[in-house]
Amino acid sequence: MCGIVGTAGFREPDHEAACLAAIRHRGPDGEGTFARENLFLGMRRLAILDPEHGRQPATSEDGRIQVVYNGEVYNAPQIARELEKKGYRLASGADTEILPHLYEEEGIEGFRRLEGMFAFALWDERERALWLVRDPVGIKPLFWWEDGKGRLAFASELKALLCLDAVPRATDPDAAHLLLNLRYVPGERTILRGVRKLAPGAALRWQDGRVHRSNLQALDDATEGKEAPDSGERLREALKVAVRRQMRSDVPLGTFLSGGLDSSIVTTLAVRSDAPPRAAFTLAFGEPTDETSDARAVADACGIPHRTETLVPDLDRLIPEVLWHTESPSVNAVQGYALARFAASEVKVALSGLGADELFKGYEIHRRLEMLRLARAGGGLALAPLARWIERAWRRWGGPLSEVPQRAVGMAGRTADPLGAYLLLRNAWEEVPALAGAIYSPEGARAVTIRCREPFEPFFRGERDPLLAAARTEFRTKMVDDFLVNEDRNSMAHGLEARVPFLDTAFLSAALAIPWEARFAGEPKRLLREAARPLLPPSVLAKPKKGFANEPFFHLDRGLSKWWDVSLSRERIERDGRFRSGFVDRIRSHRPDRRLRWHYFLLWLMAGLLDWEEMFVQPSPNEFRRRVLARAGSGP
Repeated sequence: MCGIVGTAGFREPDHEAACLAAIRHRGPDGEGTFARENLFLGMRRLAILDPEHGRQPATSEDGRIQVVYNGEVYNAPQIARELEKKGYRLASGADTEILPHLYEEEGIEGFRRLEGMFAFALWDERERALWLVRDPVGIKPLFWWEDGKGRLAFASELKALLCLDAVPRATDPDAAHLLLNLRYVPGERTILRGVRKLAPGAALRWQDGRVHRSNLQALDDATEGKEAPDSGERLREALKVAVRRQMRSDVPLGTFLSGGLDSSIVTTLAVRSDAPPRAAFTLAFGEPTDETSDARAVADACGIPHRTETLVPDLDRLIPEVLWHTESPSVNAVQGYALARFAASEVKVALSGLGADELFKGYEIHRRLEMLRLARAGGGLALAPLARWIERAWRRWGGPLSEVPQRAVGMAGRTADPLGAYLLLRNAWEEVPALAGAIYSPEGARAVTIRCREPFEPFFRGERDPLLAAARTEFRTKMVDDFLVNEDRNSMAHGLEARVPFLDTAFLSAALAIPWEARFAGEPKRLLREAARPLLPPSVLAKPKKGFANEPFFHLDRGLSKWWDVSLSRERIERDGRFRSGFVDRIRSHRPDRRLRWHYFLLWLMAGLLDWEEMFVQPSPNEFRRRVLARAGSGP
């Protein structure tokens, strides 16, 4: 696991050290660079496989191909054996080394064979072409920028791009609007104007100053098969394979263990492998969803050493640190950041249970959309106009708590509008009449040209079943652009590699062969519980999902209110000019109430956005580089 950065069509030699310093936390074990006139490739290495060797850039024997790489390719040993039979000499056990030789042998099409999590850049000296490639699920990040005049830059994190003078500094107001509504930015946008994410499974070629993008490994729902009678057994065997090959490591490895179904399955299978993990790591955080006792029971049952730490939030200190690493305001990153920091004190690799909820109907949002499905089938469409009328009439009510039941009425009014219902469940206040005109100032509203519906319309177009449309949406957007982003940033902030067996090709191919309709039928995670039955105690199999989510209400007296006092002060909001200070005052002056959690989430995001701009956008390039070098220990 590593971090990468580079430029094509231009160079800024004086700033390349700062670009690398910006991602030093991703790779504290080494550094490598390759440079030509108007080309720079750089990387920081986190040494997981063959720590003594495996240096980057990886190169072909004649020096024609240069690769900087972030990730793990789980079928690298098989590909390496094939290459050696064809006469290629591999000097290390690191998977990076296969990439230049696979390209020599099969061209860019050869990368369709890669199974893993990765993002890499490959320079072909003979073709004078730069390739950027990202894994098909989107587990590893890759950002890129180009100016339309032949200049391109890329990096694993935005910080590295902002060390370049060429990259402009401005907030994308449409991306910020999506963030404030959804708590993440879906698709290729970022909140930094002009900087994009490379799409999962995409390949980008820069050549002669021009950029061409193509789909290389995109997952295809059309490959869904038919449910087999033995699907539970097949899923269990596929997950065994995924866990086994994701445990390949030459450094200490552990697991994240929440006590829920997903992490318990992964931990149990890991313990049964030939080289069991060193320990399982659990974070206690003193909220109703805390599952520490369940995690302890699973650890005792499978015989793994269990490490537990209690999070005592110091949000005044913790939030700026988390924001620096997530590079976007996130309401659910604090716990993950603390858990990764705890695990990194003992291991360099951790297995995670992320991905199972999206594949097997694990979230509360799925249950609510099932209710919408039943309402559509049971005559709810006829009541929709009345519910919409009530929702509009409710705008005359005062007080933020009146907006909570409006969402329920809004759901009833959207039986004929599954996308609108989905957006309500995903917190989009744009869909709530009482809120839509209350948050932005006139100037702030004029700057927004997008609606929250736009990124999701392709998933709902032509799909009559709201649950299945939402399932595909969640898998392609929320999981990739929110959950996987947090997993990557939280772990890599501490030099820890997080791996996700449920998203391994070995398991995904088995899961996606079962149609969404079959996987989502019956009780939540029915097929996954069936697969786990021989592995886990009945108490774990029967328990409902609690989740590893943040609840702002419990943090109001743990530093959250103090943070808002500064970041959402009336003076700051009015100076910024985008938001109505009266909206913030209305929420903050109301007595604390758990029913206001969506409002608290919005305040968290508003404060985080203003702090993000102060941290990333407002400093001059020289000041930003100074801060980066100071953080990395390379400056004053």
